[in-house]
Amino acid sequence: MLRGQGRCILSAHDNPDKYYDTVLWACLNIVSYNPQCKGTHSEYIYDLINCYEDTEPFFETVVKSFEKV
Repeated sequence: MLRGQGRCILSAHDNPDKYYDTVLWACLNIVSYNPQCKGTHSEYIYDLINCYEDTEPFFETVVKSFEKV
């Protein structure tokens, strides 16, 4: 697994096409094991989004999900 050492961000930066769907999924789901003590990981997801030249699809997806609430 690539968790805990920042390697996910390095991997997404090196091969963004491979991880595009996974990062998009992470924008819409809770990715921490226990959000009560681990937080939302929003800064981490933001760093992953910024591995892509075109960040707009990610932010549009997040905004649309908020609009449904």
